Amino acid sequence: MIPLLFTTYVVYVLPPIMQSLLLFLLIWLLLSSNMATPSPFRSWATRDQRLSARILRSQGLTYPQIAAELGITQRQVQTACTRDRPSPRKLPGARPKLSADKIDDIIEFISSSKETRRMSYKILIEHLQLEVSETTLRNSLKKRGYHRCKALQKPPITERTRVRRLDWATEYVNWTREQWNKILWTDETWVTSKYHRRIYVTRKAGEEFDETCTRERHQRLGGWMFWGAFFDNQKGPSLFWEKEWGTITTQAYCERVVPLIDGIIRLWARDRYYPGGGSD
Repeated sequence: MIPLLFTTYVVYVLPPIMQSLLLFLLIWLLLSSNMATPSPFRSWATRDQRLSARILRSQGLTYPQIAAELGITQRQVQTACTRDRPSPRKLPGARPKLSADKIDDIIEFISSSKETRRMSYKILIEHLQLEVSETTLRNSLKKRGYHRCKALQKPPITERTRVRRLDWATEYVNWTREQWNKILWTDETWVTSKYHRRIYVTRKAGEEFDETCTRERHQRLGGWMFWGAFFDNQKGPSLFWEKEWGTITTQAYCERVVPLIDGIIRLWARDRYYPGGGSD
């Protein structure tokens, strides 16, 4: 009764703003005293606690003794000791939309030809009537190592040309760097004004040179021919084939290009870069 009277007196003599603050403090203290004390136990036991409970139970301890020892409830101890597994079984995830056999069939179809290699994921889904999204198909193939990659270019060659190239490589495979430095290398490339479109194929690592994963590079397309040469680590002559020179024939090639080759060989021979330097 005395504290209440003292509080009433203090509130009466204090200014209004202090009265409000004191009233707020009293209400906060009253609510704090009525709040329930939190339970010292966790709502779930850890995996280590469940394993320890099973070990202590095997040693003959009762549920109350184990609960007091580990700081968990008796219910948690009973659950840990009676279940088959000390930790809860992981719930199974969603079933894959594409089975392993279905993915095998898709890969077999993709690898069958150049046309199927170049099909986009969208076209594959429409062609095979798959009830999945492009993302699902991409992720399923990615798990098998398949990706969309740019097709490598290589010129089409006959079997006879393959054999001749292999024979040539076998004959000179043991040449030294000094021997190769005595060779004049020439090549030409074509510059076209047409639209250059990249071609992508679905493949995995190691299949980049597979026949179904490459694109043929045809020579002498419409455009401009650029010819160049190099010797050792030096650049040689070069030229653009002018339009007024007409079609590139054997005779025209000998008239325009061969003199450049002869001239650079004579120049390097004079400067002692070619065997027999200084002699014509």
